[in-house]
Amino acid sequence: LTRQFLYFLFFGVVALGVDVFSFNLMLFITPNLGHLGARFFSYTIATFFAWKLNSHFTFRKHSSFIKYYFGASLAGIQNVLLSMLLLNNIGSIVSIAIGCLWGLVFNYLFQKKQTFK
Repeated sequence: LTRQFLYFLFFGVVALGVDVFSFNLMLFITPNLGHLGARFFSYTIATFFAWKLNSHFTFRKHSSFIKYYFGASLAGIQNVLLSMLLLNNIGSIVSIAIGCLWGLVFNYLFQKKQTFK
């Protein structure tokens, strides 16, 4: 594994923490927002956080946040779809893990080849 990929992986874990924290904060501050609304905001905040870290440390280039958000969202959609396709055949934990790994690899390659080229 390359240093760049390990940084990307590490900042993804950091962004997960930001996502969980901001989701709970949104629900606490604005309970009428609901889970879906809180999730939209927490995902956007976490993606922005990951974009800043990856721009500065992982790829060492500036890029468009919109392009980064698009790539991360494509990876997230693929993650969920792959997990759902595999769910009945191999169980929830394994299908989620495979979906997450696929999403991670897709997101890294997209960001490297499209956003930060």
